[in-house]
Amino acid sequence: MSRNSILLINIMKQKTIIILTVVQLLAVPLFSFAQFFQGLYDNDSTEDWGWCTKNIADSNYFILGWSYNEITGQYSIFNMATNTDGTTIISKKDIKGNSLNIGPGLPGEMKELANGGCIIPIYVQWQNGTYINSAGGIIKFNLNGDTIFLKTYTDTSIYYDYINCIAVMPDLGYTIGGERGRNFPYNYPGLLIRTDSSGDTLWVRTYQHDVLQWVAINNIIPLNDGRIVLGAMSTYMADAGGIHHIAYYHNTPWFLVLDSSGNILKDTLYGSGYLVGSNVCNNLYKDKSGGYIHIGAFDSLQTQYPSDIENFPTYIAHLDTNFRITWITEFPYSEFYGHQQGVTIRQLQDSSYMVVGETAILQAPYTMGFAAKVSRNGDIIWHRNYYSDTTQWAYFRDVIERPNGSLVFVGSTFNDTLPVWHQGRDVWLLSVDSNGCEIEGCNQNTAVKNIIKPTGSLFSVFPNPTTGEFTLKSPQSGTVIIYNMQGQQVMENKVMAGATNLRLPSGVGAGVYMVKYEGEGNNVPVVLRLVYEP
Repeated sequence: MSRNSILLINIMKQKTIIILTVVQLLAVPLFSFAQFFQGLYDNDSTEDWGWCTKNIADSNYFILGWSYNEITGQYSIFNMATNTDGTTIISKKDIKGNSLNIGPGLPGEMKELANGGCIIPIYVQWQNGTYINSAGGIIKFNLNGDTIFLKTYTDTSIYYDYINCIAVMPDLGYTIGGERGRNFPYNYPGLLIRTDSSGDTLWVRTYQHDVLQWVAINNIIPLNDGRIVLGAMSTYMADAGGIHHIAYYHNTPWFLVLDSSGNILKDTLYGSGYLVGSNVCNNLYKDKSGGYIHIGAFDSLQTQYPSDIENFPTYIAHLDTNFRITWITEFPYSEFYGHQQGVTIRQLQDSSYMVVGETAILQAPYTMGFAAKVSRNGDIIWHRNYYSDTTQWAYFRDVIERPNGSLVFVGSTFNDTLPVWHQGRDVWLLSVDSNGCEIEGCNQNTAVKNIIKPTGSLFSVFPNPTTGEFTLKSPQSGTVIIYNMQGQQVMENKVMAGATNLRLPSGVGAGVYMVKYEGEGNNVPVVLRLVYEP
């Protein structure tokens, strides 16, 4: 789960502000070895979550996380550094006085600074009568783990704010994003705060697509010309009393382009069929090859799994600069593993994409760490699951690539090897080679072709979403059949090898359609989703 669990999500919907202290901690790796290592790190016998990581100049790893001390009931942010074999060299913790909770923003939202150190978004929360107030803010660290400054921005007599993300701007100031809440009325617009390099406020803006929808800003991308790109989610109640008789929150991706003052220049809200939320962060990244890379989930209540509200398969998509999908890939589903849920994406040296997150084990009450490498064309090169204990849950939240192409994953797992009083969640570091192997030469037969939206010579449709007209590209002649989400056929066409221009028939409504392609001489059909937004 993003932010780990429903319980933790509820806890985080609250924040605090008081006096910062820095204390030296003992972080004990339980085991590590050679080039490929696996280590658990326990800070003061607390519950510890690994959240973000960065390479630092000497190839050591700077790690950010957060902790909960079950004895004192106190939350804290910690930072630590290890060397290349996983041995701890720095471990420090930041506590916010008598707060209920202090924690970082979304996974991966720790940004390096040009003069060394890093900046992170935070939230702080505390009890105030019958309400839990919260303040959003930022902390700047140096690479010794010392706090340079901490700033909070909320008037808690009016709002309770959550900060998810941060960007370093060309003028070395910061833009931070999240959501703004009120105790009453229940109105939650997206929140954006622009600061100078000292963290002092320059301007504050809020964004809402519809007054009945909640908004959370999850990613900020500064462009060289001063414009700002936002990846957000806009939430509304879906299917309440509908054909599935299930009320649940549908969190659709919302992409914005702003000018340097925060005014909206472009507003792109995806329609039904896409979903982002507690399990999958609606992350948006600038692709160094052009356009953007986005991670989210398909809404299974409108697809092939209508009986399972937990079944929201994760996708990774490449978007052009107008936020239109150029390819989209769904991660494999198995009856044993369930869904492989990606949370954070990092682009590697060869411009491919590394996705990390967790795999839900349907046959057991635990999860496994999940990682997948995806090519620039959207093909899954390999995908693997990892664990440190086969009976306990685990997840990844960030990854860094070493100069030689090997990888270091950061996350958390449950440690039950210590005495009972010392058991709990620990920071988890796992180092693997460039093929995801913990031991060199492991089985590499894990490649999966992108059957949702391949590129090149494979079956594809574009643009997607479409306003009605689209092009189908196929390697051979065949038949294309399009169904609506109730399984009713809406059109059928014969196509020749190459590109065929098609149009959805008049009278069909906006929504998600399934495109089934059967090539001549090939009895294995390919199915993908087509989003119609007239």
